[in-house]
Amino acid sequence: MKTVLFLTFLLSSLSSAFAVAPKTLDGYLYYERGDYAGASPTFEESASLFTADGTFQQIYARFNLSDRSGAFDPPFVAPTQGRYVYRRIDDQTAELSFIDAGSFSHSGILRFSPANDGTGTFFDPAFNPPPNTIPSGVIARSFRLVLRTELSPLGGCSNRSFVRPGGSALTGFAISGTENRIVLVRAVGPGLAQFGITNFLRDPVLTGVGRGNDDWTSTTAEGIRRTSAALGVFALPVASKDAAVIARLRPGSYVAQASSLDPTDSGQILIEVYILP
Repeated sequence: MKTVLFLTFLLSSLSSAFAVAPKTLDGYLYYERGDYAGASPTFEESASLFTADGTFQQIYARFNLSDRSGAFDPPFVAPTQGRYVYRRIDDQTAELSFIDAGSFSHSGILRFSPANDGTGTFFDPAFNPPPNTIPSGVIARSFRLVLRTELSPLGGCSNRSFVRPGGSALTGFAISGTENRIVLVRAVGPGLAQFGITNFLRDPVLTGVGRGNDDWTSTTAEGIRRTSAALGVFALPVASKDAAVIARLRPGSYVAQASSLDPTDSGQILIEVYILP
């Protein structure tokens, strides 16, 4: 028998409210695509949270050195963090320097689109390789910026269900607009114990979103931990059997499904869906 709770919500694309280059950088910065020089083109996508105190945390990052079609699923890389310096130059440009961020440390220019939609190109003006050489490094990255002042009042949903042996719980959601979005989905069973719930699903498995997941610490644990903290949701216990996935999804309809790795198991499960701005 299958227990189903189907909840749908729409989150529209946000329009930027700042006048091209903002005076301060405090919000989410997404690198949508990287253009690299060298023998092999590079596919890149990442998301970072910048705070007004001058620190940033990368919460999602994937790179691939051979295919830029976007029709594949490149591996995740360990997210970085550090400090930054932001300086507005004029209405359309600003300087952004990353410091104390390991190999990620570098400086460049954010050139904002005149359309005032929060998009633009990040490039390094110092990168100008001599003719007839085989350079390596970043030429430019397209970006999308969403300031904290623009955040939507609806960023996620959650529901708690009881899963019977061999059953599952479902939560549907939709991404509207034209932008791909970073989505965090969690299927919390053992993590409910901290709230006094004892009849939880012992080993939930999450499918239907991205690669899916069994144990959340087995894949992108640090990104999931940072994203949860940034969204203000409760932390999952270290090394718990809860399931979670963070993925970049195209606009469309999705169904997150939670079941048990043990078909004889039953119990309560909390499915949460959070869409980053």
